[in-house]
Amino acid sequence: DPVKNGTLSVTIGDKTYTSPVKDGKATFTNVVLPDASGNFTVNYDNTSGYYWKSSGNLEIIIDEPIDTTVSNVTASGNVGEDIVAEFTVKAGDEDVTGGKLTVTVNGKDYEADVEDGKAKFTFNLDEEFSENNIEVSYSGTSLYKPSTGFLNLTVSKVETFVSDVTVVNKT
Repeated sequence: DPVKNGTLSVTIGDKTYTSPVKDGKATFTNVVLPDASGNFTVNYDNTSGYYWKSSGNLEIIIDEPIDTTVSNVTASGNVGEDIVAEFTVKAGDEDVTGGKLTVTVNGKDYEADVEDGKAKFTFNLDEEFSENNIEVSYSGTSLYKPSTGFLNLTVSKVETFVSDVTVVNKT
């Protein structure tokens, strides 16, 4: 017969997940999977005192990385201004954590870590930002597949005004 109650816990990475046991089953939600397959220790602790504490092994096998998408971002500004471009990286409806997002402008790479589905860049719009449709690449991990998005950027030149013109007529 399955145990009727107690607590089951498993540690994956640096986080421990705990779930109550009800009629021999425990359900874990919002678990962040490891970046690679591996074995993890599961511990059972009883609350009634009728069962011994015990532990077992949980094997997580990651067969195929999950497809991801990178959001497209539209931004604009004038030469010399700073702009912030925040991208999202998703696996279905879930936020991705891990890997890097890279924006390459005229051969220069800008990188940001992806945490909680987001990667943020601050760019100073100098002359190197002459491109307006810039590909953004997500590196992927052993859990997530690489993907791409775009930074649609409009860089306007700073308007200049000439005033107080003095004409000197020399003859």
